[in-house]
Amino acid sequence: MSLLGCVVAADLWRGLGPEVSAVLEVLEVQLHLPFAHTSLGFKCFGAKRFDFFLTRLTIGFSATGGHRSCGVGAFTAKLACRQAKKRPADNLEAAPKPAKVAKQAGKAKAPQPAAQKAAPAPSPTKKALVVGVAYPGKNRLKNPVNDAVDMAAALKRMGFTVTSLTHRVTIDKLKDGVHSFHDSLEQGDTALFFFAGHGCEWSGRNWLLPSSVPKEDRNLEHMAQRVDAVLDGMQQKKPFLSVLLLDCCRDIREMSRSATRSGAHVGLMEMKAPKGSIIGFACAPDKTADDGTGRNGVWTSHLLKHIEEPKLDVRDLLVRVAKGVEKDTKDTQSPWNTDSLRLETTENASLY
Repeated sequence: MSLLGCVVAADLWRGLGPEVSAVLEVLEVQLHLPFAHTSLGFKCFGAKRFDFFLTRLTIGFSATGGHRSCGVGAFTAKLACRQAKKRPADNLEAAPKPAKVAKQAGKAKAPQPAAQKAAPAPSPTKKALVVGVAYPGKNRLKNPVNDAVDMAAALKRMGFTVTSLTHRVTIDKLKDGVHSFHDSLEQGDTALFFFAGHGCEWSGRNWLLPSSVPKEDRNLEHMAQRVDAVLDGMQQKKPFLSVLLLDCCRDIREMSRSATRSGAHVGLMEMKAPKGSIIGFACAPDKTADDGTGRNGVWTSHLLKHIEEPKLDVRDLLVRVAKGVEKDTKDTQSPWNTDSLRLETTENASLY
């Protein structure tokens, strides 16, 4: 490479930055070459490009001046590097390092993931099966159908999905209704079962009677609905709250005549409420309830009076009902309640 070629190569590298200009200035002093008149106010360039320049420049000097020039060139390059590091830039802001620029550009261009909204938790529902049975003949009761109709209307106003069975309710219709009610329940629901009509205790179990009342207790298993089966089916679905409201301790005249022979007893026996459930009876165990003189039975009339009170705990509801019934009947009828509600349930154990 000729000296003229070296000068031209140096001219091409002048604009690369202050380090190159510094090298050229030192080379002018050491080698008396006229190519050091370069401004120092250029942006810095990468170390690899600078090393490449030094290599080319040193080779060029070796070709023109032999080993002496090469030695001087290497020495000059090292000296220039030290001087360039000590020299301040000429009133110009240093450009950001290439690595940082790339990093910043990457941050700016990187698409931000869209914020994902959390899926709303499914809200529990309130479901009820309301039964009011009409009985023919001597077992006739005037209020169970009215009780069921009025209770269903109140529960609907409270946000319940209500299924009603009224008037002539056969045993098949009653059992099918109970099964369908169980099938409709889901975990976390509030489940309520209301029954107005005749009921009795036999063989250690409580039974709900359809319109056709069996005359012999041995037919109860096939012609009546077990209360515990109703509650067990509700509990299997793991509801938030299970509520049984039983206004069914009326006097069964035809069953009463056979009670001494068959062992069937008028009225319901006491039941244990499983966890998360409450049972409200219209009267005490083995007692009968008053059918009332108005549109509704005594117990149901007080139940309808208080059930739509907002935020009223269901236990407090039944206590208020019991006090009202005892006052109206002068303590001849005492409602009975049993529950097994836990702390986490009782905090929100309201129906409305």
